[in-house]
Amino acid sequence: MDNNVLNDFYDLDRMDLLIRTALRQIDYETVSLHTEEGYGLMYQLLTEWTGLSEYDAELIAIAGQDMIVCTSNEKRIINACESYGIEYTGILGILCCAYERRLIGREEFKGLIDRLFSDECSCHLHPRLKNQIYKQYHLQDV
Repeated sequence: MDNNVLNDFYDLDRMDLLIRTALRQIDYETVSLHTEEGYGLMYQLLTEWTGLSEYDAELIAIAGQDMIVCTSNEKRIINACESYGIEYTGILGILCCAYERRLIGREEFKGLIDRLFSDECSCHLHPRLKNQIYKQYHLQDV
């Protein structure tokens, strides 16, 4: 998980939600690079994607090596993941998962989405994403 997602949950004052989601829905474990393929992917990322930091490349390489979801809101990380066929999500995906799994109710979900797209948060997401979530989850009615 990239630090920007942690910052977004902090801005939303809902770090507890991230922890509850991870502990209830996922078998959480710490991971690191440990295979030749993982290190090779990291080297390739650093060579081909000059905008990535070492941390970014390591994050993507770990996800690719262990076939787990890379979690970031950073466009350059998302683009690299897409290029290598690595699954990814960001804070919106985590919030949608929490709502779908009934860890948060509809009104709270809408409130968190609204706050995420407000000036209260440091997250910079395109407004069309908010419209897509509103439409998909019928939040305009709340």
